[in-house]
Amino acid sequence: MKRLTLIIAIMVQVVTMQAAPLRVALLDTEDLTGQKPDPVTGSLQTGAIARKGAPLIGKLILKSGLFNMIDRRDFTTRIDNYKRPDSANKPESSPALQAARALRADAILKSAVLSLSAENHSISQGGYNVELKNLTIRLMLEVLDSTDGAIIAMADGTASREFRITDSESTTLGEDGILQLFEVAAAKAIPEIEG
Repeated sequence: MKRLTLIIAIMVQVVTMQAAPLRVALLDTEDLTGQKPDPVTGSLQTGAIARKGAPLIGKLILKSGLFNMIDRRDFTTRIDNYKRPDSANKPESSPALQAARALRADAILKSAVLSLSAENHSISQGGYNVELKNLTIRLMLEVLDSTDGAIIAMADGTASREFRITDSESTTLGEDGILQLFEVAAAKAIPEIEG
């Protein structure tokens, strides 16, 4: 009877214990759009938005509580050290995988801006001309195994905002507005990789 009680107590503890959060290393966000700026975005380049994406994704990842994020400065410094041509410990695999292993990361989170585009819809009725623009950003997230680089999870998220442009009204979205769209798209993608 005591053995059965002990076994049941151990099983209950094992079932109720939460798994430790994964240690994740976050790579810089890539710009895969290959598009020119739209009048709605003004002179903003998607590369500039992508460079600022990693901290926003890191903030959302930490809020979820399922991941522990490795300090990006340590991670990027290690990657740069492994990339140097004169490095004595030149890795056989990619520098990012080698750096993740050195920092004992369980996974690497890779992100990319897939598109930042504006769709146009024009209405001309009774001498009144209106142009509707719908600005959409699509973001992709990949979780890579730090031991071999295999893709563990993949998700994407989108966010959009509509503008009305008339003869007397025009809108140009600033960098912060696009970063807000980026953050909304990332917030949609992160729950998919958590599962």
